[in-house]
Amino acid sequence: MTSFEGRNIDLRTKVYLSDEGFGHIVRQSAIVEELQRLQPNLKLHVQTHKHLEMARKILPAEKYLDVYNNISWHKTKMGEPDHQAIEVHYKDYIQRSEKYLENESLDSYDFVLSDFVYEAFLAAKDRDIPAFGVAHFTWDWFFSKLYPPLIETSVLKYFLNASNQASKLYFPPFSPNEIIRYYGFKAVEVPLIVRRKEGKKKISDSRFKVLIIDSGASVLRSSIEKAYTQFEQLDDLSLMHGAERTGSSSVLSNQENQHRTH
Repeated sequence: MTSFEGRNIDLRTKVYLSDEGFGHIVRQSAIVEELQRLQPNLKLHVQTHKHLEMARKILPAEKYLDVYNNISWHKTKMGEPDHQAIEVHYKDYIQRSEKYLENESLDSYDFVLSDFVYEAFLAAKDRDIPAFGVAHFTWDWFFSKLYPPLIETSVLKYFLNASNQASKLYFPPFSPNEIIRYYGFKAVEVPLIVRRKEGKKKISDSRFKVLIIDSGASVLRSSIEKAYTQFEQLDDLSLMHGAERTGSSSVLSNQENQHRTH
């Protein structure tokens, strides 16, 4: 992609964002900012649904398209896989995907970025334009690890066929080696994807500050609760999780007062 630098090229791209989580948006904001730095004339359209407003805030684009990109993860209130909801959602996935592709046109685009939407690769293949995927893991790998199996083999094969239409698939650190080996020459391991932000704020005092963020399903909460009580050197501890936003009781907020020494 660095071949863009210093060349005045008019290009148009579409970025497909999965509707699951915010990591896709943050990652693509770093990629897009770098592409626009290398090629200021790049025209960019972003396509997503669930977190469209967040994408508008942090991902610079010429146009935002409110379209659901088919992939969804279903979990219980405890963060466990919701077996029934997953089975129902993916039972007719192939039919919904084919219908999606009937309405998906890439005639005005030069290449696409997918993070990580399978239909993007199929649409780009049909249009004969490059398609680049970015992910820490692929949904075919993720769903293949669930036991008992919740998605039909035909759907997993459909995922694999779609992602194999990509020009290249980029995997940041900590991506499962199994995925990288499977995709072979299409897989490219890359360093951490971060924003090239100028004028970053510096800590004004000598204190070392750490931010620990749990996943959206709060699967690390119990481990965090056990670990932070062992840090006797902490003189200022601020902890919050999603439950506080809804006004429900919070073990973290209750214990926070015991560790704050102001």
